[in-house]
Amino acid sequence: MQSRTDLRWRWRARGTAGLLGLAVLAGCHAAPEQNQDAPPLPVEAALVTTAAASEGDGGGGGSSTWPATFARDREARLSLRLGGVLAAMPARIGEHLPRGALVARIDATPQHAAAARSDADVTRLTADAARNEALLAAGAISQAERDTTRAALTAARAGASASHYDDASGTLRMPFAGTILTREAEQGETVAPGQVLVSIADTASPLIARAAVSEAGARALSPGMPAQVQWGDTPSMAARILRIGGAAGAATGTVEVDLALSAPRAITSGALGSVTFAANRAAPAVQRIPAEALLDAAGGGGHVFVISADNRARRLAIRVLGIDGDLVRVAGLPAEARVITAGAGFVAEGQRVTIAAK
Repeated sequence: MQSRTDLRWRWRARGTAGLLGLAVLAGCHAAPEQNQDAPPLPVEAALVTTAAASEGDGGGGGSSTWPATFARDREARLSLRLGGVLAAMPARIGEHLPRGALVARIDATPQHAAAARSDADVTRLTADAARNEALLAAGAISQAERDTTRAALTAARAGASASHYDDASGTLRMPFAGTILTREAEQGETVAPGQVLVSIADTASPLIARAAVSEAGARALSPGMPAQVQWGDTPSMAARILRIGGAAGAATGTVEVDLALSAPRAITSGALGSVTFAANRAAPAVQRIPAEALLDAAGGGGHVFVISADNRARRLAIRVLGIDGDLVRVAGLPAEARVITAGAGFVAEGQRVTIAAK
């Protein structure tokens, strides 16, 4: 613990290994009832000083500004499931197309042939199955032969369905009405399965600003919070937070935050700007405690035991903000709290405790 935030007392207890084992066990199970009048249990504790959160802790501080990109709330990057030579690519940048309009098509000759073969197999086996019914009734074939033909027909129908799906997958159409933003291939090129051919935007969906915010900065934000969005030299625009990403990007280390503009302007999708968030005065004060003090942490919350003025253990619910090495950033502790560290897992609510001398 950093010297500015805590004062630690050490205690000498027998069986340190046993104590650690009990602490682990208590982390999984509730502590048993203790005799309230039993001799005080010696524990190790840390005095935690409450301090205002800094930007690095996800709150407090002044306003913060982050880069942003403008986009439509509904955009998509389209590709074909199958690879091949592009036989048609009529979609052009800036063109507005209705839903179902042709975007691209590959030369699907192999898929057409496979579908035709599958249809022929189904036709042949359908006739065989009908003939076998008559032969079975006349005793000319066995039931096993009839069942074999039926199974082959079922397999042929499944194969035909897959072949027709592949055939249809050679054509790319607009999934919704929208505008072509980018065109990344040309007719005659050989494209791979999943290769992006165009990106499109639903211009009927709202224009949003997508900010790239650090993990620490994102912790101070919540949906609905106001912000100011800047684009070029134009006056800033009022906005509010729509969504906050649940994790930082692996490549950038930042969290995506989507903001709705109160008065959208004619801004091109992909344009760059910035977003400024006002200081979050309601952000909780942040404390740092030793990791061994934290009990049953789950879903951003947990509990600790603090030592009350009458030297009894009191269980408190806290909010877990993050981890700094051997320390845990938390919020919700009173100022100058004495937090039980080693031994927290096996004390009970209201049990008398003492801090052993060094």
